[in-house]
Amino acid sequence: MKSKGDTTYDPYVLEDEALQAIQKYKLTQVDDIVAFVSCSRATFYNHKIDKLDSIREAVLEVKIKLKQGIKKKWYERENTQAEKYLYLLLGTQEERDALNGTQKIQESGKIEIEIIDKTIKKVEE
Repeated sequence: MKSKGDTTYDPYVLEDEALQAIQKYKLTQVDDIVAFVSCSRATFYNHKIDKLDSIREAVLEVKIKLKQGIKKKWYERENTQAEKYLYLLLGTQEERDALNGTQKIQESGKIEIEIIDKTIKKVEE
């Protein structure tokens, strides 16, 4: 294994390390993944490990499993505040908007109407 200061890394080894860490620790954020690989953050990004389909798919799989677990807990318990915040971190933009009560409606591509807390506000382009 190379030291963090060494810049001659095999991208396939880094990818494998990242995938193993994602699976083992249920990681969902790239900055968390970097902490478990044998290179620096800069090297990780320079090798574009964060852009690999395998990494993105592994993170997405973890997020989906975590979200499903949260949904199951919602059905089983009444106190869901902590799960809601975790879901906000893991969810898509549309899911976050729905949970926050914020929705955007596009009309003919000219006017955007933003609904926030049941107040309608016109946003000019």
